[in-house]
Amino acid sequence: MMRILKKVCAAILSLAMVLTLMPGIQVRAENVFSNIDVNVEGEIIAQKATLTMDTYQYSSYDEDNAYVVMEKGERDGAWSNYYEFIDNGYDVIYMYNTHILGMLTTTVDEDYFDGKLTVPVPEGYAASTAKRIYMYVMDAGEGLTINEKIPVTASTATTITIPIKFYNHVGYNDSANIYTSNFMNELFVEFQKEIDINTLNPTLAVNSFEHTGQPITPDVTINGLTKDVDYTLEYSNNVAVGTATVKVVGKGRYVGSVSLNFEIKKTIAAGVKIEDSEKNAEYKVISVKDGETTVEYEKSEKKDAKKINIPETVTLPDGSTAKVTAVAAGALKGNKTVTNVTIGKNITSIGGNAFKGCSKLNKITIKSTKIKKIGKNAFKGIKKGATIKVPKSKKEAYTKLLKKAKLPAGVKIK
Repeated sequence: MMRILKKVCAAILSLAMVLTLMPGIQVRAENVFSNIDVNVEGEIIAQKATLTMDTYQYSSYDEDNAYVVMEKGERDGAWSNYYEFIDNGYDVIYMYNTHILGMLTTTVDEDYFDGKLTVPVPEGYAASTAKRIYMYVMDAGEGLTINEKIPVTASTATTITIPIKFYNHVGYNDSANIYTSNFMNELFVEFQKEIDINTLNPTLAVNSFEHTGQPITPDVTINGLTKDVDYTLEYSNNVAVGTATVKVVGKGRYVGSVSLNFEIKKTIAAGVKIEDSEKNAEYKVISVKDGETTVEYEKSEKKDAKKINIPETVTLPDGSTAKVTAVAAGALKGNKTVTNVTIGKNITSIGGNAFKGCSKLNKITIKSTKIKKIGKNAFKGIKKGATIKVPKSKKEAYTKLLKKAKLPAGVKIK
């Protein structure tokens, strides 16, 4: 392959020597070769290559003779000696054979010049893993070989940028008074195959957490992979009670992403406030004992509700059930819209001023037979002539409790 390169280069150099430039043309000084054709298996692909030289400059070049041949190397045969340089864990070597021919140059020194070549990444391989493991530069003699391993200097999902070196083959055309030159180079680059992170089954060791008011950031386990090296984690909705998400994003050879959900649950303890969006009400935990939770009804979240039902039980954020055993002091105090209230079977106490000032409240149904206490002025200021319906077996006892609590005159107990 090297001998063929030398012959081709010599022929191209002879061709370049006879190029002519029309007198009087304005000479430019540029160092970037853009939109270079890339040839893969004899076909020009849509993606292009770009060569940026550090100090070398040209005024024009033959775009039809500027191209990069991209070739996959097999492990046997002519490529076996290059695979001696491949790193463990790498899958393939690709050669990028670059030709830039017929340049009209403003750099006349026959010498080596450095640059950077941006080329496409072969499909199915990870750009960020690429390393230049070998380079051959066609020069005026036997050629320069460099087998130093150098990571790419930049990459995108579809391109890599590789440090490159060229020898400036310069010729002079006496009749046209111009200098022409050619570049030829072979780069050998190793790649790792892309692996979809989703196929590696990322898992959360724990998928349920107690609410703290602070961001919750559980670790993800992926066998054989290291966080921030092979993947990163992105969290969302991970402060408030509810369903939170951690997104696992592949890095390096690991591509794609996968989202895992976990639950943030409110701590169930005495004094904790519980919101019931289904019934538009707020409760407070009274006690948690021997696996049983009790709560008191604090207030209605629906300000214009005409009918309010204080239930027997309520479902807690952790999915368990609590008994509603009390109506808090001042629970509906001053409510000017409610007309009908039902008090559930598990209520044992009604706090003072619970329904004070509910001026339209004219019907209260008490289902509980367990009430031991009704606070002072619990029903003061409800609608005149209102009716309180109680269980028959508790009419006498509840009548005493209600009168002791200063039940307004004219309110009927049935």
